[in-house]
Amino acid sequence: MITKKDMLKMVRQVYRQSRGFQLKKSCDPDREWLFILFGTVCLLASGVVCTVIAYSRYDALEAQVTDTTSSVVRYDKATIERALERYRDKEAAFAKLEYTTPTATTMTATSSGQTVDDQNPLDQMPPSTSVRVAN
Repeated sequence: MITKKDMLKMVRQVYRQSRGFQLKKSCDPDREWLFILFGTVCLLASGVVCTVIAYSRYDALEAQVTDTTSSVVRYDKATIERALERYRDKEAAFAKLEYTTPTATTMTATSSGQTVDDQNPLDQMPPSTSVRVAN
């Protein structure tokens, strides 16, 4: 038969286990700290090894670099003038397209019944810019 003392002992045991996981065999703080320290040391050691390998690879590249000769670019005035003329033509064509496209304008009525444009796109056209080459 189960006595009152045995019943209280079982209740206390169940009550203690319900407060959380209390297996001391698997949760040893000293062992966990050793695992953490071992993992940290391994991580740092692998980082140092990778850094040394990368440094040695890039350090060896410096010795492999050969001297390169650079060619001097010759200035050709005629070619430059042709290129500048081509860009001036493109600029003029763009300005023509930009200011001749239809835009919404407001119309106002005068006392005589005629309508007058408030905005004239040709009046807003900036003066053309040109590139000049010094001789």
